[in-house]
Amino acid sequence: MALPKKRKPADDDDDSSPSKLPLLLSVFAVLALSLGCIWYFFIRPGGADVAGKVALDGEPVKGAIVVYLPEGEKGQIVARTDDKGEYRLIGNDGPRIPPGKYKVAVTKEALRDGTMPTGEALEQARTAGQLGNWLPAKYETRETTPLVLDVGSGRNKINL
Repeated sequence: MALPKKRKPADDDDDSSPSKLPLLLSVFAVLALSLGCIWYFFIRPGGADVAGKVALDGEPVKGAIVVYLPEGEKGQIVARTDDKGEYRLIGNDGPRIPPGKYKVAVTKEALRDGTMPTGEALEQARTAGQLGNWLPAKYETRETTPLVLDVGSGRNKINL
């Protein structure tokens, strides 16, 4: 004669186990926050992610100032190139900028010998008028730059 199997109590029958509801709510909140961040920074329609490289005579331009000037509007979006001549624009409302037409001005300030002072020496050189633009003058201002770009939504790689 076989003995009846002992019945295991169901999870709901055990009053000593903690509720799983707070854990489920926490997991849901983290998932919702993650999806919201992904949407805001990567998928959100209407914004333009702009990055590229500045080169002169095939060589990357380190420390150049890249200024995107919205056509017909005041304001500007500024980036500086890194050691590889690469830049990325950051808009006022996050990592993207509004799509549209932009004029682009590019300059690189340096001393007459081509070096760029830092810190207090930079401010002293600027005040003394010792810095000059090392790039062609036509790229210096909104009025003279020939660079007019149509920036679309999404990713834009724009080499200058």
